[in-house]
Amino acid sequence: MKIIFRVDSSKKIGSGHLVRCLSISDLLIDKGAQVFFISCSTKGNFNSLIKKKGIPYRVIKNKLEKDLDNSEIDDANETIKLIKDQSLDMIIIDHYSLGIRWERALKPYTKKIFVIDDLANREHDCDFLLDQNFVLNYDDRYRNKVPKKCNLFLGPKYALLQKDYDSFQVRIRTRVKRLLIFFGGHDNQSLSLVILKCVLKMKLPNTYIDIVISSEDNSVDTMKKISKNNPNIFFHHNLPSLSALINKSDLAIGAGGVSLLERCLLGLPAIVITVSDNQIESCKALSEVGAIKLLGHFDEFSEDVFVLALKKLISSKKELSLISKNAYNVMKEWSYNSISKNILNEFR
Repeated sequence: MKIIFRVDSSKKIGSGHLVRCLSISDLLIDKGAQVFFISCSTKGNFNSLIKKKGIPYRVIKNKLEKDLDNSEIDDANETIKLIKDQSLDMIIIDHYSLGIRWERALKPYTKKIFVIDDLANREHDCDFLLDQNFVLNYDDRYRNKVPKKCNLFLGPKYALLQKDYDSFQVRIRTRVKRLLIFFGGHDNQSLSLVILKCVLKMKLPNTYIDIVISSEDNSVDTMKKISKNNPNIFFHHNLPSLSALINKSDLAIGAGGVSLLERCLLGLPAIVITVSDNQIESCKALSEVGAIKLLGHFDEFSEDVFVLALKKLISSKKELSLISKNAYNVMKEWSYNSISKNILNEFR
């Protein structure tokens, strides 16, 4: 079986799309499939993650981050040039800028098309669609947006998380001794720096802080400078997985995206600040069921509100453990093997 992935990563869109495609590629490779990636070389990309896994990939020119009417068809034509002589079983596409025009252009070159999406804001012409987000109306999100015969995989039980998450036991948190700060593959709003300054002002005793951030981000040097005399602060760059840090942390401070479900799976409570519009719906839904503490969008951030929320969770064992339990309940149906059983059967 031969399968092509079309996915991008960049400073603007982050690493989440690529990470979840790499997760499903691991499943496919374990089943003996031949996997190949097609990605752009946009500034701040994470194509090195593909290379580290030894998966072949090709780079195409990028116009998708520009507002050009023909960019979708241009991308389709470039992709066709790379695959037209191959006999493909499936194309897996994970890209907010590609939709029905791209899919229809590629249909003659593959047996099946599998779309990974979480916006439900455009039409698709595909055989399968996966949306792993937790939203309150997920059963109806794609009504009239996909063909009637399209097989839908909806909800967090289908989350494309890495295999190592299945090896950890859920731990309900009851006290905060270790914080995890992570705002995505690239922290474009420098929220990690803002949060670190707030936490340092609070002078939390005997508290360890793990900060996961790209070594290329502008605020890294400043953060290291202001924390150089604090032995309890640790910086992590370009990690292949957050699972070990999530497992040992007691409270996370971060954004939405893929890491949101990773934290929930291991029962890690989180104070969440959304950093893009596509994170708002799922974060609001998780807030409504008590699975996160949502402080709103980054452009309305208040230091006073953040400090108050953090102090409350540190001092309240009851609230911390309740968020921890609610977070796990969102993901309790997930397992790495269940993805294999429910999804990989469709690749046969």
